[in-house]
Amino acid sequence: MNNCIDVIYDLVKASYPDVYRPALYVSSDASVNAYADSNKKRIVVNLGLILGAVPLINRYQKETLDKYQILQGQEAASVQSGIRVHLWRFVILHELYHLWNGHSQWRLKYRVNDNGRIVIRTKKLLATYSAL
Repeated sequence: MNNCIDVIYDLVKASYPDVYRPALYVSSDASVNAYADSNKKRIVVNLGLILGAVPLINRYQKETLDKYQILQGQEAASVQSGIRVHLWRFVILHELYHLWNGHSQWRLKYRVNDNGRIVIRTKKLLATYSAL
């Protein structure tokens, strides 16, 4: 996973020189989660996320792969490896976004309505949340 941070950081640093490379930690927490800790400039991946992802990725056996034409002829281990790489790149990139852009900006601008849809907050709500 550290390699994921290095690759993404190198790509982003060229365009955004003010970004920093955070540390990466694996927590023994069993919850399926990862989070950005901007105070300590680090990304924490909970063991629960790692252990939860393994069985899902391992489901891609020969029978599953033969269902999809694009994957036919591929070794299951190769496909599983590719899924792992892309999963961790997504997790790291997602958390890097939070570190570099902050959580509060998103929370102030948007909310989830009763139907589960994301909506833009009104100016009145923005003023209320900004005061908190």
